[in-house]
Amino acid sequence: MKKLFYLLVALIGVSVFFTSCSKDGTIQEGKIVGTWSLVKATATNENGHTESLSADYHESGAVYQKMVFRADGSCSYIDDLMEEPVQGTYSVSGDFIYEDGIPIYHILTLNNKKLVVELSSLMMSLINLVADILEEPTMKNVKLEYKRQ
Repeated sequence: MKKLFYLLVALIGVSVFFTSCSKDGTIQEGKIVGTWSLVKATATNENGHTESLSADYHESGAVYQKMVFRADGSCSYIDDLMEEPVQGTYSVSGDFIYEDGIPIYHILTLNNKKLVVELSSLMMSLINLVADILEEPTMKNVKLEYKRQ
């Protein structure tokens, strides 16, 4: 499950950077503007096993992620598996971050210091497709916690 988990964390971060939609709903888009560093990633598989990566994993060489959301709707993403940052656009509608009109993240918490998201059902379906190909257990939930820098 560990190799799938590391792969998922990398795939999840990249997916946020092609987002677009409008500003209606409960989350104010301006609140997300800033630089966010991954603090913790938690995944629960179909068997109920939960695996977590925390900030101390970065210090020991695991995946590091940073997302930057700008007021103009542009964003960038970088992790230690990529040679260059991925650039894209984002927007927020309701409690979701969208990619080309498709919900990617459900925002659970967003304040001045913390952003907590879980993957949308569509993203979970894609991740479970990868899990099936790798013959790994499918996932029930993936939650990511970021801190504002």
